[in-house]
Amino acid sequence: MAEDTAEDTAEDMAEERDVVEGPAEDTAEERDVVEGPAQEPGRPVDLLPWYIETIDRLVARLESYRVQQRQALEDLRKGMSITESVRIRDSATLSRELAGVLEDFEEARRAMRGAVARALRDEGSTLREIGQAFGVSTQLASRFVSSSLDDAPT
Repeated sequence: MAEDTAEDTAEDMAEERDVVEGPAEDTAEERDVVEGPAQEPGRPVDLLPWYIETIDRLVARLESYRVQQRQALEDLRKGMSITESVRIRDSATLSRELAGVLEDFEEARRAMRGAVARALRDEGSTLREIGQAFGVSTQLASRFVSSSLDDAPT
C-alpha cells in the first residue's frame, strides 16, 4: 500500500508541475524573447525581454519547488521516510534544475545591471548617483559601469 501512495504522490507531483510550469514547448514569441537582444547588445531596452524571461522562468521554477516541498512536508508528517520522500521527488534533478535557472537569472541580472549603469553614465549621471540608484557604494557603481564597458560591443 505504501508503494501505491508513493506512485500516486509522484503522479500528483507531475500533474502539479505541469500546472505550475505550463506547456513544455515554447511558442515562437517566447523563443524570440529567450534568444536575447536582436540589436545593439548591452542596451537596457534590448536586454529587458531576456531579463524578464529569466525572471519568469525563475518564478515558475520556485513555484514548482515550493509545491514539491509542501508535498514533501505533508508526506513526512504522515510518516513517510526521508529516503522515500527524496527518491520519489528526484531531489538531485530538482536541485540541478533550480541551480541552472538561478544561474541564468544571475547572468541576465548582471548584464541588465551593467547596461543600466552604463546608460545612466552615458546620460550624465555621476557614479554617486548611479550608486544611489542601485543602493550601492560609489566604488561598486564604478565596477558596474566598468564591467558593462568590458562587455560592450566594439
